[in-house]
Order: sequence, then structure tokens, then C-alpha cells
Amino acid sequence: MIGMIGAGASGMAAAVTAARLGAAVTVLERGPRAGRKLLATGNGRCNITNRFAAPKRYATSSPAALAGMLANASVEDVLQFFDSLGLPTCEEEEGRFYPRCGLAGAVVDCLRLAMAELGVDLRTDSAVSSVRRTKRSFEVTLVSGERLYFDRLIVAAGGKASEKNGGTEDGLRILRALGHTILPVAPALSPLCTETEPVRPLKGIRVSCALSAFEGGRLLRREEGEVLFAEFGLSGIAAMQLSTPIVRSKGPVTLRLDFFPDWEEGDLRASLFWRREAFPCRALPEWLSGLLHRRVAEALYKRCGLPLNRLSGSLTDAEIAALAAVMKRFDLPCTGVKPLPFAQATAGGASLDEFDPETMESRLVPGLYAAGEVLDAVGDCGGFNLHWAWVTGMAAGRAAARG
Repeated sequence: MIGMIGAGASGMAAAVTAARLGAAVTVLERGPRAGRKLLATGNGRCNITNRFAAPKRYATSSPAALAGMLANASVEDVLQFFDSLGLPTCEEEEGRFYPRCGLAGAVVDCLRLAMAELGVDLRTDSAVSSVRRTKRSFEVTLVSGERLYFDRLIVAAGGKASEKNGGTEDGLRILRALGHTILPVAPALSPLCTETEPVRPLKGIRVSCALSAFEGGRLLRREEGEVLFAEFGLSGIAAMQLSTPIVRSKGPVTLRLDFFPDWEEGDLRASLFWRREAFPCRALPEWLSGLLHRRVAEALYKRCGLPLNRLSGSLTDAEIAALAAVMKRFDLPCTGVKPLPFAQATAGGASLDEFDPETMESRLVPGLYAAGEVLDAVGDCGGFNLHWAWVTGMAAGRAAARG
């Protein structure tokens, strides 16, 4: 008998895999339904995996162990797994795979139906209070007081991120109680906080740009993509990708927006010289129409100390050069990362070094396995975290079923 704590992505993948190999499986889910967090992924479309899944797309304290765990299944293996559940997929830009129907609910339904057809006992509203390893089994005590006994146990309870969608520290607490090392937990794929005065007027504006994070003069990471201005700072995929290196940084961090990443600064400066000659009678708020959102342009003028009632023809060469520089380097002091309730994933967790990479079995407690977000691994946006969940869940389910 296999017990499963958590009916999220990794837990359901583990349950289906183990049941297909003939194991009797009971899944304990603290919430009222399975896959609650999964429903919210990919803006409700569920970015199942990514063609470019590889160790370099993940952050962990144990890179060698992570590489070994990812080697348990390829992207093609994951797609075949879902195809076997009756869920066809399609590939979109940047290697992202989604269910062909475009609905995250279909992913949950296919997993839930497969579990039911395989005889998996799914018990919702069954939060776990404690786990104790006895000589012969795992004794699992529910919050209700009920005790259950399993030959093998898979902890796939997820992480603390996004509590409104079912994020919990149950898995971390259970693994810690069983002797495992839990590395410090922090928000990942979370919006960034900045000084608010420069960004508050830009709230709600989306721009396509390059965004870099610097610790002192050292580049932590650079991303290109969409940035969303918010009253607290920056959101959007490009911003959230930077959250993991930022939370691991030791000193002050500066964010740099480059609104024209495809242009060299000299070319941008030349373009502005041309616009000054072509439209000399335009007031500054209208002068950059077609290049930048009006409110973004006004923020750049403010940074350069240029009054909005100036006509473009009155700008000096030095003022235009300064404006071009700010367009390429609009710096914002980063004051932190939005906390775990706002994050899409959890950085940190159970040390990978304490689990066998091929089987996901604990090196400390025989018969104990772990999978998914409860482990110390976090991927980029774009399906990488779900890929990790499927790969580790299938490996744990397969190994647990074979005993």
C-alpha cells in the first residue's frame, strides 16, 4: 500500500504511474479538490512542459542531483504520458506545450479520471497532522485524528507559494520531522518591489523591453520580454524571472530597464536627432508618439529634468543624448520581492542530496519518497516547474510501486 500526501501535479502523476504498475494507492489531499494550484497555471491554460527543459533552467543548491533527477524522463516522455491519458498537446512559442483544448481544467480532469479508473483512493479534506516511521510502516495521522498505515509514502504536498491556490508548508514540515534538511524557503517567480515614486504614475502599463538585475556592478540576470508596471514595482514574466537570483543576493540590487534592447544607444540617439528635425514644433508629450507610451515618455523626461511644455526643436544635443541614455538605462532601486502568497513557486525546500536521483527515495528513511515543489528546485517561467513535477512524480511513483 502506497500513501501519497498531496494531489497536485507531482502527486497525481505519481499516483497514476504507481497504480498503472498494480500498486494500491491512497492520495491524501488537504483541500476540497485535487489540482487546485494546477488550475491556475499558465493563466488558466496550463503550460504543461517546455521543449527546452534542461538543468540550466533551474535553480538549486544541488545541481548534480537535479540533473540526475531530470534525466528520469524527457520532454517526449512527459508528452507521451499525457497522450496516454487522452490529452493531446500543442507547441507554441518558446517551446511551451499546452493542452490542445487550451484549458487547465482538462489536465486536472484527465489525471483525476485516470486515478479513478485505476482504483486510486483519493481522499480530499484530509490534511495530515503528523507522520511517524514505525518498524513495519508509516503511521500517518490526519488532523481529524484518524490514523492510516502505509508500506511506502510519497510526499508531494507542494510548497508555500500561492496559499490561495493551495500552497502549504505541510510537506516541508513532514520531511523535516522525518530528519530531512530543509533549505531556506523564499518566493520564486514573484513580482519585484521598487521605490514607488518612479513607477506609481506608470501603473497598469505593459512594455516589451529588456530588464536586468545588478548587485553592485555584477549582473545577476538579464531577461527580455513583457514588464508590467505596478504601484509597488514591476510584474510580468521578465520581472518574475529575476526574483530567484534577487532573493539569493546579499547586497543592494538595482533593476535596469532598456526600452530599446534591439537598438544601440548611438542609433537611438541618431533617431532622436532626426525626430527633432522632422517635428520641431511638437510638445514633448507628443514628440515620442509611436516610440513609447505617453506616460513612459513623461517618466523619462522627468528623469532627465525636461519640462513637458518644451518643444522638441528646443532640445540640445546634450539633452537628447541624456534622454537616449535613460531610454537604455532606466534604473530603479529594488527593495525586495513580493512574498510567498504572491509567488508562483517556492525556492528552497528539501535538500536533493538526501534523495536518490533515479528513484526519488530518501537516503535517510527507507520507503519514503518526495516529488515536486517540496524539493529544493525551482525553474523558470514557461512550463519548467510543471515539467519538474511530472518527472519527479513519475519517478517516485514508479519506484514506490516496485518497492
